[in-house]
Amino acid sequence: MTKILAALLSLTALSFAQKLETGAINGAAFRIDVPSNWNGSLVVYCHGYNPQPVKYNDQKLPPFLQVFIDQGFAVAQSGYAAGGWAIQEAAVDTESVRRYFIGKYGRPKETFITGHSMGGFLTMMLMETNPTSYDAGLPLCGPLAAPTWFMSRAAFDGLVLFNYFFPSVLPEPDKIRRISRIPARSRPRSKKPSTRRPKNPPCCAAKTISRTITISLRTSHSPFT
Repeated sequence: MTKILAALLSLTALSFAQKLETGAINGAAFRIDVPSNWNGSLVVYCHGYNPQPVKYNDQKLPPFLQVFIDQGFAVAQSGYAAGGWAIQEAAVDTESVRRYFIGKYGRPKETFITGHSMGGFLTMMLMETNPTSYDAGLPLCGPLAAPTWFMSRAAFDGLVLFNYFFPSVLPEPDKIRRISRIPARSRPRSKKPSTRRPKNPPCCAAKTISRTITISLRTSHSPFT
């Protein structure tokens, strides 16, 4: 009798243990967290712009998602199958992980959606295209203008501002291609580096160029332009 009671108590403890699941659906990584005190509701999170598809592991959730777990909400998120301004892929992959959650954990009594930046854009889009799937949404910093307008303003306005405060750090546009063709070993080194050079100027330039190129390549396939 004692062994039976111990087994039942063990099963009860397991059934209420916090669950973490990672995997992939059609090439898109996903992560699902279900707290031990799950209240039956689900929060779907859409991450923002990232040059590469996001991968998940068993590390702790960031504080802005852990707060949902602490309140008893389950959290599901997709890393999207493509990087960049991947609106189409992100919309499909986010819906896929939501449906997967229902199939494995049951239909939540309420489903909420939220996201930052590009994820805020997705939050608004999915609320409009799937009005019966979500009970409420919270878009944060979502670029709700046309992608071409937003990305050109964000990239090029940022470039002008950067050049104003850090002149001569980035090459002029008409010199970028010519410099890229010079072998690295033969490039002349500056004898007097600028004292106003920031710690990581290539990172700033890379983000600007990456976002500009990405949007120019992908917007021809976007239904939102």
